[in-house]
Amino acid sequence: MKLKGKIVLSSVLICIVSILSIALINYVISIKKLETEINTRAQLETVSMAKDANTWIALQKDSLEEVLQGLIYYDNYEYDFVHKYFVEKNKINPGNEYYVAFPDKSLIAGSGWIPDSSYDPTTRDWYIGAKATNGIYITEPYLDVDLGNMVITISKHFRTSSGKEGVMASDITIGSLVNLISNVDLGQGGYAFLLDHNGNIITHQNQDFNPTEDSLVNIDHVLDGKLKTLMDENLSIRDRNLEDFDNEKRTFFFADVDEANWKVGIALPSKSVMKTI
Repeated sequence: MKLKGKIVLSSVLICIVSILSIALINYVISIKKLETEINTRAQLETVSMAKDANTWIALQKDSLEEVLQGLIYYDNYEYDFVHKYFVEKNKINPGNEYYVAFPDKSLIAGSGWIPDSSYDPTTRDWYIGAKATNGIYITEPYLDVDLGNMVITISKHFRTSSGKEGVMASDITIGSLVNLISNVDLGQGGYAFLLDHNGNIITHQNQDFNPTEDSLVNIDHVLDGKLKTLMDENLSIRDRNLEDFDNEKRTFFFADVDEANWKVGIALPSKSVMKTI
């Protein structure tokens, strides 16, 4: 082959290699950008759900604080007065059951329930937890069999200027919050779930994971405990994949519900996510 032909051939090969190299680099960069964009969008959707849950919990805290401040303002802790006060507040805030306990083990409830002599409210989680924090304490959710609803207790310790001390609490059904999370539309095969501050599952698509009268299921005990490794918000979308309870691979995202130190999670079918990419 003549020199001129070799030069032409070399030039053509260099052009082809250059074009293919540039195309490959652009392809890789585009894929990475797309993965980052989808990852960010899914994370933002999870954060949006967490904000809704956060707002709901903040409203419950504000309600408790308002009722407590009213009680402190009236500064009357006689049984009849406090009971009637709580009855009126229960009417204003349906779904909330207010009560107050004192260090002498006495308790006054808006429901009118009077515990027997063996009941000691000062040994209860909601009482001990409230005394251990300056803010409002939230218990683990539990299933109320009579109501058929999930319930939490929120409580706050108080001490008045006159020296009166106690813990005010409210039992709150969280059915509306559970419905908010469990009924969100994430497309076919997708679902959302809610975790409390100890990693216990409050609501989940898999009924076997949901709370019962006797127990809560912790994420440490499902999916070989691998869900915790996916809670880092800095993970790439490819690192968020996990084989789920139904043997389907899903991509998981988490966001904090700061008011209760809970977490919202969403699970999207990995094949749908990767198909988009």
